[in-house]
Amino acid sequence: MKSASLALVAAIAALTVAAPVSAQTASKAAGPGADAGSAAPVGPRLPAIRTPQDVDTLTHLEESEKGLAKKTLPRFNVSEGWQILSNDPELQILWLLEEHMHMALLEDFQGTPFGLMNLVSLQASKSSNSEYLVGFFTLLTERQIKSYGLNPDYAVKLSMLDYPDSPVWTAEERLALKFTRAAFENKMTDGLFAEARSAWGEKKMLRLLSWANYVHMWAMTSNVMGTQYASGDALKTTIDLSPETVKKKIEASQGLRKELLDLYFNGQLSGPKKPVAAAPGAATE
Repeated sequence: MKSASLALVAAIAALTVAAPVSAQTASKAAGPGADAGSAAPVGPRLPAIRTPQDVDTLTHLEESEKGLAKKTLPRFNVSEGWQILSNDPELQILWLLEEHMHMALLEDFQGTPFGLMNLVSLQASKSSNSEYLVGFFTLLTERQIKSYGLNPDYAVKLSMLDYPDSPVWTAEERLALKFTRAAFENKMTDGLFAEARSAWGEKKMLRLLSWANYVHMWAMTSNVMGTQYASGDALKTTIDLSPETVKKKIEASQGLRKELLDLYFNGQLSGPKKPVAAAPGAATE
């Protein structure tokens, strides 16, 4: 059985979508003429790890952990959010695996314009009060509208997130916004739950709820670390993904899903193999 760590991540890590830039970066982007009274607090609160030399400064890591961080550095050195997670390289890998498992389970992508993962991401960012993620997912969606060849006027829907009953939304889009918001505000009703269960089924409903939690995890971390939205840097780190590229991302995630299931049932994750009990009356040596 192959090692479960880098072998599983290698095929998909390069497809990671960029995460937050820091308040410090945002302050630099503002320029020397910015009002000092409105300057963002200096951040991030943990260092962003960009080079092997940066890894060597992490005195809280064991040597084996530093080795892992250096091995994964080229794959995660795409944005400050992932760079901050290099402070705990195993957690960093776990987060990436979790992102791609959601893609595999939902057969969807967070940047598909007004798809279910995208709508849940947009609403979860707002409900988490994450300045960066609201800006990031807005920008990502605008770019994907262009990548998908949609009418630019389609972007007006981004200004209507607080109006789920607007006629700009389809019935399913409206449901996604209302369900996500109710989940965050602890205002779920029997009627809304029943509507979501009928529309998506139990598994898809649970998987969308799990994805909302994943976005909230990034939002909470961004807020704690002091990361803020800075459009100039976000424009540099956010890439356009064509429908064909998105399809390949989902296929890669499906491959990861199969490997993890195989690992769980046939590898060390399933624990020591238990001896199979002999059938009653069977001959024994």
